Amino acid sequence: MMETSAANLRSAEERRSTDDRRSTDGTGPGGLERRQTEDRRGSVADRRSQNNLHLATFYANGEFFGIRVERVQEIILAQERTPVPKSDRIIRGLVNLRGQIVTAIDLRRVLGLPDLDDDQDHVNLILNFADGVDSLQVDEIGDVMEVSEQKIEPPPPSMTGIDKRFVEGVCKLDGKLLLILDVDRLTGRVD
Repeated sequence: MMETSAANLRSAEERRSTDDRRSTDGTGPGGLERRQTEDRRGSVADRRSQNNLHLATFYANGEFFGIRVERVQEIILAQERTPVPKSDRIIRGLVNLRGQIVTAIDLRRVLGLPDLDDDQDHVNLILNFADGVDSLQVDEIGDVMEVSEQKIEPPPPSMTGIDKRFVEGVCKLDGKLLLILDVDRLTGRVD
């Protein structure tokens, strides 16, 4: 009789252990509902993320700017630039990025903002394009921010001081106006 009780006890413990494993791996009672709930949560989060832009933010002349983060290859500190004689004014020179020669474009000059003093620090955003990379010189880096597409509006007609053709949209964040820039237009790849 003791053997039967011990065998029943072991059998009951094995069933409980199997049920516990099933409940944690989603195959036991309640597992399907839990998986479906997790799938729904995941798809809602995916949809929410699909309706948002991830922007690398930065500053120039005290203005707050952003570009789509997928366009940024990397961020580097100020590099020594080699001037290019008779080049367009927006081109600050060429920089050597681990053996790759990259054109350094000055965001302030593109947007018609006052020049940064040569002795002031700056940062370079290395931007990806189908035909290579360029460096965009900015004053300082901000954060990567996620912005709902619904909050983005076209640049207002009253916006002055910055050429609107370079601005994809504007968004108010933390009491500041974020100008979202079109890097293809900034770098002259699109008119």
